[in-house]
Amino acid sequence: VVPSPYYEMFDPDHIELPANFAFREARFEQEWSRQIVSDLGEAATREFLRIYYASVKLVDDQVGRVLAALDASGRSDDTIIVFTADHSDMAGGHGMVWKSTSAFYDEVARVPLIIRYPRRIRPGRSAIAANLTDLMLTLLDLAAEPAPSHVQGHSLAPYFLRGERDASQAPPYAFCERVGRARDGSRTVQPGAPGSFMVRGSGWKYVRYANRDEYLYDLTNDPGETRNLAKDAARQVQLEHLRSALDEWLVRTRYPGR
Repeated sequence: VVPSPYYEMFDPDHIELPANFAFREARFEQEWSRQIVSDLGEAATREFLRIYYASVKLVDDQVGRVLAALDASGRSDDTIIVFTADHSDMAGGHGMVWKSTSAFYDEVARVPLIIRYPRRIRPGRSAIAANLTDLMLTLLDLAAEPAPSHVQGHSLAPYFLRGERDASQAPPYAFCERVGRARDGSRTVQPGAPGSFMVRGSGWKYVRYANRDEYLYDLTNDPGETRNLAKDAARQVQLEHLRSALDEWLVRTRYPGR
């Protein structure tokens, strides 16, 4: 339940459903997030979005209180603040809400990553590909602390600090994975465990599911991810390029499954 006045800030009659709301990918028909929307219908989905937007506004205001307190303390310039999440919300995209148990659509996989460090980072946006596994190394780098040798990922700090390194030299891809549950119900990656994967970069996204189904999306011309181009003869170069990037990543990260 969202308290007043946040709930009243958003009129569901003025909330537009996502452009890809009506698009339904067959493989997700049995997902609970798809079934919820099927039961809700358009009007109730707008009400869901009203509550979601109100919740986001509520959180934003509380973050603002933290920032204001830091400013008042005089320690703001020397404090690193990170705002991120482990997943986003489908928010009606592809006819789903909440998170998805198997989809890699941008609605749920492309999470916010905001880093505030006034003393060293000037305001702006960066287009570099970032993975959450990069966050630990980035924070250690900003704090001038050594990183353990066994930690995977890259520090993003050199690509957004003043003049340290050109962003074109940053790793070009972001990766995402989902692993099947083991017999005991855990999600520990075991030898031979099935996995589904995503690689995103250079305006394209490639997804490979555990059953070997493949999806290729042109994010520049199809940001809603409604046209799978994996079998398009004219897109095989992009497909093979991203396939190779994923396979190299699996080897580099020593993924023990399949």
